[in-house]
Amino acid sequence: MSATSGAWPCRTLARDWQPRLARTGAGCFGGAALDLGGTLMTGSSVTETVRAMGGSLKEFATLTRACWAGTVGHTTAAAALFTLLLSRGPVTRPQLQAMFIETRLRPSVQALIARMRDTGYQVSLISSSFDLFVGVVASCLGVRDHYANTCLDFDDSDALTGVGVTIRATELKHRQLHHFCRLHQLDPTNILAIGDSDNDLAMFTCTGNGVLLSHPHTRHLHSSAWRVAAALDDLAALLLPGRPEPAPAMRKGRRR
Repeated sequence: MSATSGAWPCRTLARDWQPRLARTGAGCFGGAALDLGGTLMTGSSVTETVRAMGGSLKEFATLTRACWAGTVGHTTAAAALFTLLLSRGPVTRPQLQAMFIETRLRPSVQALIARMRDTGYQVSLISSSFDLFVGVVASCLGVRDHYANTCLDFDDSDALTGVGVTIRATELKHRQLHHFCRLHQLDPTNILAIGDSDNDLAMFTCTGNGVLLSHPHTRHLHSSAWRVAAALDDLAALLLPGRPEPAPAMRKGRRR
């Protein structure tokens, strides 16, 4: 599912429903929104897909920088990415699915998702990757609610015919977070948002509960996060009901 809805003002609820699971302390979140690339997996699924399809990583890096700089539009970016994916010829849905199902997630991912379910969380994947990729990973993890940024279009014969890209991924993730909250009648402040990049900043700001997976190139994001974690295993401390503070391995990203 790659559903979106209109943006809600942060911390503001629709009139026709009331939030549940008001947060009273660590371990009392109602749900979790998890990024994929750089968070549940070590690399970028889009980069790895471009590589596997024979596309130039240099051209892809140039395209990515242009998107961040705002010098290319959605249509141009989508066309360029589509061309990179077809570098070795036609691509099919089964071909991509077979590749995506072999994706290696971090070793502790399945245990983390299971722990969240056992604690009563509603779990979602909110990623900037391909919708087909996010769907495959969500199916493997048993996660029903999943959202993506990059849409892959296929014809009746399952041949890839186009790509749809939202350049402002952080804004799209924000809208998708609110869709997830409304779906489960949760206030955004009851959500634990876990990510690793600038694309996750809006989710961090909206929920006030952003957990940043730390990388050398993301030090500038520390002040925007509620907690900074060196590894996914560190998140277990936040899932323990009644525990007032996370384990020592987790650092406060900013003053609350």
